[in-house]
Amino acid sequence: MRLFPFKWAISKLRLRQFAVFFGVLILGIAIKYAFELTKKPQIVRVLKVDGRSTFPVQPGSSVPSSLIVDGRVIYSVTYNFDQYGRRRTVLPPGRKDRDIVLFGCSYVLGEGLEDHEVIASKMAKNSPNWNIGNHGVSGGAIDTSLAQLEALPNNLYRNDGVALYGFLFDHPRRVFRSLHWFALVDDWRRPYYDRSSSGEWYKTSGFRAAHPWISRLYDFLILTRFTKVWGVDVPFRISPDWERDYAELIVHFYRKLHQKFPKLKFSVFAYPSVRPRIEIRRVLESARIPLFQIPFVNDPELKNKMVIDQKYDSHPSSYATGYISEYLVRQINSFRW
Repeated sequence: MRLFPFKWAISKLRLRQFAVFFGVLILGIAIKYAFELTKKPQIVRVLKVDGRSTFPVQPGSSVPSSLIVDGRVIYSVTYNFDQYGRRRTVLPPGRKDRDIVLFGCSYVLGEGLEDHEVIASKMAKNSPNWNIGNHGVSGGAIDTSLAQLEALPNNLYRNDGVALYGFLFDHPRRVFRSLHWFALVDDWRRPYYDRSSSGEWYKTSGFRAAHPWISRLYDFLILTRFTKVWGVDVPFRISPDWERDYAELIVHFYRKLHQKFPKLKFSVFAYPSVRPRIEIRRVLESARIPLFQIPFVNDPELKNKMVIDQKYDSHPSSYATGYISEYLVRQINSFRW
């Protein structure tokens, strides 16, 4: 006599539970998407160098950039670039005997600020004998810094000096392409660095070429408005190795820098709101790359003055770049020459 088919019943029950769960998920997506469509949108318009990012820029160009929210102008400025693609630094007249080179993202570039308000220009004002190059890139990280470095002529920086890279906690997601940053950057123009079988870093023709299947999955998720509806990001790398890999790419950048400009020392600095994780610190320490943290501002009044706009733009304000530049100048002057 055949007993009651428990295995069959359990499998059917699981299938039914899965169907209910999937149906509720789809319904939730539809409701949230409908809510997003009916919500009154805030009018936000950002004009950047090419509509997406400032990499690569047209050398010698002057480009307007503005942020307007519901008719209110948050900022309206012009970015001026020299023949090497560097943001213009306002340098005081006189002889220059030190080369200071800044690499990083929009914080270094000076997003939302005029030329005289950016970190590089304020450092130059405090130290008129320094020749300062601003290689900041909007949305950039160590990958755009490395691509810029490779394109520079070998005789550009001939004096003793320091190259600084400004680290932000979001940079690894940009380099290794989380879903959010995959959707933002123009991948065919932005460099992508990958490892060879021997562990060496090399520049590929782009993230799509290096990881076609992940790119197709990302394209599908972008098409379904996954990030906009749910407000979440999907990391390409889930393993903890991404921190170590990012730090090792910084080490690779340092070696390339030393080959091209042997008179430049190298250091990494973290912004006040950023504390690099222990794995990043360990890799940099083993490579003998100094890492220092700009002190956090605890005064509530001063904290409110540190960003361009509390609600719509968290980039450093002109006040913040003054604070950061003063600390960087003190730190550089403490180096042994």
